[in-house]
Amino acid sequence: MFRPTTLLAASVILASMTATTAMAADPYVLEKDFSADNPLAGSIIKGEASRFSAGNDGITAKYDTADSSAMILIPFDGNRYNQDSTFTLTTTLTNFIVPPSNFGGQAPAFGLANSKTTGDDRASWPGGTSYDIIAFEYFPTASTEFSSSINFTAIQSDNGEGGIWGRFISGLYSGIEYTKLADGELTITIAYDGTTKTGSLSGPGFDTITADFTGTVFEIDSFAIFLWNDPWVDDGSDIIAGNVTFQSFRFVGANPIPEPASLGLLATGALFMMARRRR
Repeated sequence: MFRPTTLLAASVILASMTATTAMAADPYVLEKDFSADNPLAGSIIKGEASRFSAGNDGITAKYDTADSSAMILIPFDGNRYNQDSTFTLTTTLTNFIVPPSNFGGQAPAFGLANSKTTGDDRASWPGGTSYDIIAFEYFPTASTEFSSSINFTAIQSDNGEGGIWGRFISGLYSGIEYTKLADGELTITIAYDGTTKTGSLSGPGFDTITADFTGTVFEIDSFAIFLWNDPWVDDGSDIIAGNVTFQSFRFVGANPIPEPASLGLLATGALFMMARRRR
């Protein structure tokens, strides 16, 4: 029988061991070259699989905001990351999106997601189910009245209040000339620091966008390419369509969420250590 003081001491040891383990562990790294053989191996496809094709240049995603939503997710081998983790995602792609004459209500997007909790509804009002994403979103337009824009968009975990609209953390950079993002290969980086609770989005042709994540709650476990449906097309929103080819991505993550089994082993070890001390 352990005394309350013994259990308290064991809890302190457990917390210390957990922190030490997280600090000592090497960062997790996942690199994918989509021009290699079988680049879709191990991926999860939600929605119409034919909208993703693999070729010598990489994975081509067929964006069309009039179609139903689809996404491809490449999990991080069971590793999960949250607001206390630190990670970087670097993605290389070639953009061939055709800008609409006016403005589309949904965007070509990619980034980080949760294979279980990220749903396929990004734009419905007042609902939406696209929880747990951190993404690059591009809203192109050829209009002289509007300007193209890039969003650094993060949507938190579901808090049970019905919909994503109260769960946003978002930075916006407007005024991008379309030609700056249209031509050639792009390298886009999403970075997050769990110590300072700050995130950033950077790439060619636009200023680095930063966002304060203080007080947010999220959990991601996969690289994701999003093909969102725009529910406002029938109400006058322009269709955004085109093909984007993804050449590669590199994810580096530190301080992942501990697995329950690992915590159980640490707890058992802590209690064993206390039992030995009492002898």
